[in-house]
Amino acid sequence: MFCKNCGRELPDDAKFCVQCGASMKQKAESTEKATETDTSNAEGSQAIGASSIVKKEWFPWAIVLLLAVLVGILAIALGTTKMGNQNNVEPNNENIAEVQDSQETTTTDLTTTAATTTATKATTTATTTVTTTTTVATTAKPVVTTTAKPKPYVTASAKTFLLSGYDGSKVRLYLDGNFYKAYIKINGISYDTTVLRSDFSDYVELPFNPIANPETTLSVTPYDDAGNAGDTVTCAIPTDAEGTINTGGILIDGLNIRGQINCHGGVVAGYTTDYVVNGGACGMVRQSLGDTWHITAKNSCYNYGTNWYELWDSDDGDYYGWVDENYIDFY
Repeated sequence: MFCKNCGRELPDDAKFCVQCGASMKQKAESTEKATETDTSNAEGSQAIGASSIVKKEWFPWAIVLLLAVLVGILAIALGTTKMGNQNNVEPNNENIAEVQDSQETTTTDLTTTAATTTATKATTTATTTVTTTTTVATTAKPVVTTTAKPKPYVTASAKTFLLSGYDGSKVRLYLDGNFYKAYIKINGISYDTTVLRSDFSDYVELPFNPIANPETTLSVTPYDDAGNAGDTVTCAIPTDAEGTINTGGILIDGLNIRGQINCHGGVVAGYTTDYVVNGGACGMVRQSLGDTWHITAKNSCYNYGTNWYELWDSDDGDYYGWVDENYIDFY
């Protein structure tokens, strides 16, 4: 027979279901009554039996599912309890050391990996930088800055001076500007020269007599230290003297020539030797000499464009100094 509650097959004399615990007393009575029924109720009994068979097939699976749910709940409860117990257990030093060693090893590995990665990146960056720099240095053309050198130039002016000691004159060429050397040429005569700027201060003396060669010009061309020429300038050489160059006189002694002073209605002075002969400062021995005074000329000197005589009084020997020959009448 089958349990009316869960559908489990049971012995015919079972009083209770071993599966669900239901009483089988009523089931036995139902069985006895079912035996006594007629053939008309047989089909109904067969339908009930078929229903019991279907129920018998799905019922064990429901039981299994229920047991699985119960086991899951029990496992969760046990797991929670175990975790609580683990939290209350004192730490094991060996386990802690192992964990720490594991963490240190992991940290060291990570640090080493990070350092290696950083070093690799740094090496890659350095290599890239060096490569880039080398490429620029190899391919870039050097930039050359050139500063234009100033062109040499010169300014020139000439002045003529008489010589104090003898006939003649000198020309002084005054030069200024930015140049290393200058080429000077006097036009009309065969004279040219080159002078260095470092060899003179502000002028160059030229041995030229403009009185004998009037209306003459000269030209000057400046050059820099590399030999580059500037513009040539010209200037005239004046015939009129700007003054006298005190070069000193030419002395002639031992004359002993007699004569007398001729004042020509004016005043005659006697000058010092330093002024007349040496070209020094102007100085006088006598500011005025008397007309027709007898004199003896012992020495002569040419200076400042004239002849000078050194005079003494012929009567008493007084010293009169140097007198211009234009104020002396010799016998």
